[in-house]
Formats: sequence, structure tokens, C-alpha cells
Amino acid sequence: MLFNARRGVAAFLWLTVVALAALAPVTAAESGAGGRIDLTNATLVLSPGLTGPENKAATMLVEEAEKRSQIRWPIADRLPEAGRPVVVLGQHAALERAFPLLAGKLTSGGDRKAEGYQIISSPPDTVIVAGNDARGVLFGAGRLLRLLDYMRGGMALAADLKIATAPRYPLRGHQVGYRPKTNSYDGWDVATWEQYLRDLVIFGANAIEGVPPLTDDAVDSPHFPLPPLRMMAEQSRLAQEYGIDYWVWYPALDRNRRPTEFDDPVKVAGAVKEWAAVLNTLPQLDALFMPGGDPGRTPPKQLFPMLEQLAAQLKERHPKAKIWISPQDFTAEWMADFAKILQAGPAWLEGVVYGPGIFESLAEVRAMVPKRYKLRFYP
Repeated sequence: MLFNARRGVAAFLWLTVVALAALAPVTAAESGAGGRIDLTNATLVLSPGLTGPENKAATMLVEEAEKRSQIRWPIADRLPEAGRPVVVLGQHAALERAFPLLAGKLTSGGDRKAEGYQIISSPPDTVIVAGNDARGVLFGAGRLLRLLDYMRGGMALAADLKIATAPRYPLRGHQVGYRPKTNSYDGWDVATWEQYLRDLVIFGANAIEGVPPLTDDAVDSPHFPLPPLRMMAEQSRLAQEYGIDYWVWYPALDRNRRPTEFDDPVKVAGAVKEWAAVLNTLPQLDALFMPGGDPGRTPPKQLFPMLEQLAAQLKERHPKAKIWISPQDFTAEWMADFAKILQAGPAWLEGVVYGPGIFESLAEVRAMVPKRYKLRFYP
């Protein structure tokens, strides 16, 4: 568990669930009958037509395995001659088309859930990693890295391994705040961030959440290798390359980094324009989360119209970006207003975030929020 330095105990792990769960996908079926397959001299064979993120998964697999074994698998697009060990990676359908002889080893049909995968080890020399989709390829490669036995100059895997799995929860992410508050992230360069992202996806995370240059922190750190906005764009780019979601946590503060009420149309227009200018520099934005508090203190009657304006401004650059909001630190009166606005059904809103400073229970908030809106857990 990773801890928030400011709170000391509140983890920056968040899930679209009503209970905290591990990041690793849940195994539906797994078995191993003993014995090992020696993969020291294996070739990594990729299915044709891989997407960018799937190729990134293959690169991750080769590089991370080499770090632990000093062995770098060659990459090919066809199966080696009989008797040579092979690891085959790709999506189910593509593997079945390209390598019919291997198709019989995979579980055909069934409910191939999003982001799921199979790992089949078939003695004496074959391992298949088949994703249900592009993310399934990524998480399958990550799971294989966790299963391999490493030694100096060698690698091996349990024989007769049969894994069929898919994540229990659709959102499994981690906030990566490049700011002085964390006592660590502000000193990381882009290469370190990529390694950290890899570590997260290897254990099943499908999203990271960045923070903007303007928060309730100091605007600079002596450890920053890049200015905050440039590093934010780099985080977004890395998420795009690996095919995971990039969120932004964006508190509603004034230019002096203080909570404020946005009751002046001129102030609102200026703030929305400033926020959109930051977000539109990002290569990828999948979701924007604006907290009602912690920090910030904007009444819901002001916060909702501001977010609606921001959603409209993001349409051209990030047409698929979803908007989320939390009622953190709301008074009873503000919470009543919040519930009333939700009942009106704003179409631009994707969901509600349950986080620190909400006095109602998770169950009470779920009952208050219309079913059309998703709920994200933000402990």
C-alpha cells in the first residue's frame, strides 16, 4: 500500500467500486502440474498487426525480463522450427488466425471480458499469452513477468500452466502527483516515471491520475527535472503509449492557490479558459476529476455550471474526456443542492467520486446518486 504523505494514512489508490481491492486482476482459473519449461533461448513471436500499445507491451516484456536474467529474447513474426522454445504474444483472434496450430491450446468462445487474458504453458517448449483486447495483451505480458523464474543467464516457467482471468473492477488506478508534497515524485525524471508506470501496469493498473501545475502546493521544487506542465504532458504521453487511461485531478482554486467561490461570471470565464488551456496541451485526456473540496470550496450551484463550461471547451481537443466531481467537504445544505442537481441529470457528467471529507457513508452516497452515474472510490 502506498500512502499519501499529507494524510499519512489515506492511500492514493482509487477504484470504481464500493470496496477497496487489489490492483492485480482476479484469477478465474489457474493450474500447474509441476515441471518447468526452459525459456532461456526462447523467441518472442508476435501476432501480426499489433497496435502501438501492444508493441509497447512486447517491449516491456523483453526489457523487464532481460533486467532480471541478462537474457534478451529475439522478436519474430513467425514460429521457430520445432523444438525451439517460444513465447507467443497477441490478441486471441489474431493468434488464432495467424497460428492455427496453436489455436487448439486456447480456450475458444466463452465470455472474453475486457482487459482479460489467458496464459498457457504447453510442454515441452511453448508459452502463449493471449489477450482479450489490447489491454489484455498488456496485462498478460505483465502477469508473465511476475510468473517467470529468473536466474543469471536463464529463465523458466511452470509447465502445464493454464490461466484465464479478467479484472474484477473496471477502474484500477493510482494518482501520480508531480509536486513537492509527495517527497519523492518531484525528483523523478521521465525515465523513472515510465518505470513506475510499468510497475503499476504489471500489477494490473489501467489508469494514472496527474495533477496540474496549480494546486495547493508550492509552485516549484528544487528537485523538479522538468517544469510541472511539461512533466504532466510526459505522463499523459506515457499513458497513451501503454494504452491506459490518463486522468487529471484539478481543484478549483484561484490564481493564488486559495479556495474561492466562483460567483462572478468574469472570474468563472477566466478560470475555465485557464483550466482548458492547461488540459488542451496534453496528448491524451480520458477523465477530469474536480473535487468539491480538499482543496477548494465552491458551492455545487457554482461548481456544476463551471464544469459544464469546461466540458464544452474540452470537446474539440479531447472529445472523449469524461467529467467527474466529488462532494468533498460539503455542508449538509451543499450536499442537498448537490443531490438535487444530480437528479436533474446533467448529460455531460460521467460520475461522482467518493473521497475524504464526505460525511455520508459510501452506501448513502450511492443511494443518493442516480444509477446513470458511476461511482469512484478515492480513499
